[in-house]
Amino acid sequence: MITVKCRATLPFPLDDIWNVLTDFRQDLWRSDVARVENLEPGRSFLTYTKSGLATRFCVTECIPQWLYVLRMENKAMHGRQTWTLSQAKAGVRVALREEAIPNHPATAAAAALFLRRRQQRCLHVLHRALDHKKSNGMKSSR
Repeated sequence: MITVKCRATLPFPLDDIWNVLTDFRQDLWRSDVARVENLEPGRSFLTYTKSGLATRFCVTECIPQWLYVLRMENKAMHGRQTWTLSQAKAGVRVALREEAIPNHPATAAAAALFLRRRQQRCLHVLHRALDHKKSNGMKSSR
């Protein structure tokens, strides 16, 4: 099993971060996602990358404004994605932990590199989406 972790402190209100993070329309803030198909509202969705890779996500645990756990599965790997939020002096600490099992053991190193890059990009784009939301004075769509 591969375990990859990434953290950042974001200078935004907890509510805003939670609302963007748990919005199933992840194509709004995930730069690697071309489109999202909502399978079961509030429970599962399918994302498609620009190259066509489909990943199914199912919410397995949700404690509002604190913990969001998703089971993920695609043709390359399966595992779990855990988002944890906590208050910090400079904003909200966002921690992302992914545990994945590659479907082909020989691809473990490439999978770990992929996950690490995706996590860093995810947190960067999440920050950018929140900054955009703040600068436009937009209200939550939920």
